[in-house]
Amino acid sequence: MEIPAGVSQGGRKAMVEHFLARMDGVQWECVWYDGLIVRAKPESDAAEVGELDYGDRVTELEKVAGWVRHAAGWNRIEHAEIPGIEFLKELDPNQNSVSVTLSYEEQRAAMARQEQEMLEKVLEESRKCAADGNQIKLGGTFEPLDGVLDWFIDQTRELIQAGGIVREAGFCSPTRFFYYGCGPYKDQSWGCAYRATQMLMDCVQRRQSAEGVTVMTAGAGIEEMQQACADRGTHLLTAGCKPFPLQEVGTTKWFEPPLTAQLMRSGALSPPVLMMDFEIRRENQPFQKLRAFLSRHFSKSGPRTAVMVDDAMFAYTICGIRLLESGTEGLPEWEVLVFDPHIISGLEAESTGLTMEHYTNGTAFELKCTTPDKSPGATKWVKYKQFFDRTRWMICFPVVEMVWSMEWLDFQKFSIRDPPIATPGEDLEPLWNPKDRRNALEF
Repeated sequence: MEIPAGVSQGGRKAMVEHFLARMDGVQWECVWYDGLIVRAKPESDAAEVGELDYGDRVTELEKVAGWVRHAAGWNRIEHAEIPGIEFLKELDPNQNSVSVTLSYEEQRAAMARQEQEMLEKVLEESRKCAADGNQIKLGGTFEPLDGVLDWFIDQTRELIQAGGIVREAGFCSPTRFFYYGCGPYKDQSWGCAYRATQMLMDCVQRRQSAEGVTVMTAGAGIEEMQQACADRGTHLLTAGCKPFPLQEVGTTKWFEPPLTAQLMRSGALSPPVLMMDFEIRRENQPFQKLRAFLSRHFSKSGPRTAVMVDDAMFAYTICGIRLLESGTEGLPEWEVLVFDPHIISGLEAESTGLTMEHYTNGTAFELKCTTPDKSPGATKWVKYKQFFDRTRWMICFPVVEMVWSMEWLDFQKFSIRDPPIATPGEDLEPLWNPKDRRNALEF
């Protein structure tokens, strides 16, 4: 009889409890293809005590408010915010299993189907909110954080100087970190793309201010962004994208990168800027080329602006990229610096939110977010392959200084062509010119 890994990790007591419960207890099976984290308590931010793999079976010891306790710990039965997304399936007493043995390719396809199903349900709930006139709620007291990007730059500079850890690194120019709850809005579960947009605008405005350009607003509010896009309809909007509906200004209607690009092109809330936005999909296998693009974007000869990425469910801001000398498999490995606005716990209510003290004492890396990444922290380095392992990405970024050729990006068809630095089959390393290996730490 196969024992779930999460149970075996719990020691002898957990295994005895597991076998005793199997005699007459209710059986549950993990039906989430990516596996589940087992928690110490029936809380989403409780300590991790194990894992369940797809197809693992556990026996119910207790059931509380949508959670099941088994010998290894606690697991949620369904997604907390998306109705109909099952993590565990109750087995019929006469049924052996609801899972099937899958090859690697079949499992990847099944994970993609689950991801698409979750996306469709999220979008459905979002449409319901908009249809019901779910008005924006005020009361957020947090403040955007300045200085966190400099903190990461200093940390990385030390690693490069020490040698043997980080080979190369590049960052965007300074910007503040905007996240859920930044005043005056309470935008948990719907405001992530607005926060990413604010980061892009702040990055550009700082650059323009330093260059003597008059900046029209210090920080645009969510309703201002909605109104500016609604007023313009399809003008300056990427072909095929839907405009922001005028009747939904002031609601929790989702924002997306094409609207961010339209807003910043228009000059409605700040001086107009050239914007690039496009979409990539997993089936086209563009991710190596995207990594090459990000490396050049954040290099000293690149635009070095913050990059907004959106998998149609969660929006983030990418603020840097680095190449480790030795990754998890002992080979050089790429990581991206992710600013994740989806903070749901770890900050005191009614406070000013995240501060640099959270970074000096380490608590910034214990914050909990709602996004698929299972590791804590809202600003962190994430393995490139791990982060971009999604079905679809929408991407946009401002180009303040066009100093390198972007002819390999076909923005009319929203696809990525082979970059000119590599011929078919040729390795894309090094991404910075070997004759001028200046890294982007030198602003």
